[in-house]
Amino acid sequence: MKTAGKYYSEMAEEYDSMYEQPFLRVYAAVELAFVRQYLPGETGLIHDAAGATGIMSIPLAEEGYQIYLTDISSELVAKAELNARQRGVANFRAIAANMESLPFGNSLFDLVMCLGNPLSYCDYEKALREFHRTMKDDAMLVATVENRLWLARACVWRGSLEKIGGAIDTGDVTTAFPMHGFTAQELSQVLEEAGFRIERMAALPLLAGLKPDAAVDGVIADPARLDQLVDLELQYCEKQEWLEAGKNILFCCRKPHS
Repeated sequence: MKTAGKYYSEMAEEYDSMYEQPFLRVYAAVELAFVRQYLPGETGLIHDAAGATGIMSIPLAEEGYQIYLTDISSELVAKAELNARQRGVANFRAIAANMESLPFGNSLFDLVMCLGNPLSYCDYEKALREFHRTMKDDAMLVATVENRLWLARACVWRGSLEKIGGAIDTGDVTTAFPMHGFTAQELSQVLEEAGFRIERMAALPLLAGLKPDAAVDGVIADPARLDQLVDLELQYCEKQEWLEAGKNILFCCRKPHS
């Protein structure tokens, strides 16, 4: 059975081009908007966990933040290093590492970002413990996970009706690779057990849908209209009644003082 790491390693060269798709442009813009609300000072350290090619963190490095990117795929790490060199970024380091066992000391990072749902594709309990260990007191974790309801809907779209029961009851589904979808309640419990204090949860994305149709594509081709849609996403995505309406659940949580 193919792992998530193997799956993404095989598409390392085309990974960045995925983010030219309208849906992922909206998705990434909303993710980054949340991250920006918790950026540390100039001397702070940011860990981009399972950060792939650095598509989310290299722009932050260009602004002067010190970035450590890790990814289980050496192919993605190599692409991240190349991307950083081509953009003249020196304060960016990419390391091949499994986020279930990180090569960092304790209490190092001011912010951890784990975007694109990698926590749904690994032993998330181990990964969360490692994040907690390597974060400073009062540091923030901003991350996304697969929404369990969306995974069940995806079974319908793929014609795999026999998998819906498992998706709803356990959250465990195998498509290109095994993954786990969370309910908001389950996610809250997992984060609290890992020692985090939850501050925010959001549906991601809420309004754009998974695959915007041609009309929506045309709207967000205009950068000003894309910004407007992102603003609307941010305005409504944290409403409690909509937390499980998006493809993913985004959360922001803090490591309390010991």
